[in-house]
Amino acid sequence: MQSNRPRHQGGAHGGRAPAKIVRAPAKVSGLIMFKSCDLSTMEEEPCQPKLGVYAPVSKSKTEKGKLVTKRRDFQPTWCERFPWLEFSLEMKAAFCYCCRHFAVLSQGGDTTFIKDGFSDWFHALENKRGLRGHDESLVHKNAYAMWQERKGHLEKNETIANLVCDKQLERNRYYVKSIAELR
Repeated sequence: MQSNRPRHQGGAHGGRAPAKIVRAPAKVSGLIMFKSCDLSTMEEEPCQPKLGVYAPVSKSKTEKGKLVTKRRDFQPTWCERFPWLEFSLEMKAAFCYCCRHFAVLSQGGDTTFIKDGFSDWFHALENKRGLRGHDESLVHKNAYAMWQERKGHLEKNETIANLVCDKQLERNRYYVKSIAELR
């Protein structure tokens, strides 16, 4: 199911700023639901805009007596390595698509990639931290597996509604056949 909402692909809103709609997080049976208006819904693919500049961060420090400023930013190439990665233009942070929709936080885990967003670009690719650390977490692995399972069911048109309809159709055929045999 496609949304009519702009997807921010290939440009920054066509020159217009996105509407500022922020919904507060709500806790529902162990899950934290947070929805920034520019992140994907469950029916959509992860929001992965292709821009030149996202949310640059600068850090200055003195090295060998000179002031050195380093600048880091979200890199769209990370989406190739981490297909679950989303970027919110509104929140200037990265999120995990599958964890936002499928994570069960009662298993433990960090809500950074679900609720607050990740924006520590200086440590994004460090081992056991950032994107790699999240990718290796148990909560993420379980959520990723559920996402892939859902995608597989959708590709085979095995939605609950269709399966229920098929079972009901099978029962109806049985009843019609039984009635026909009585005549």
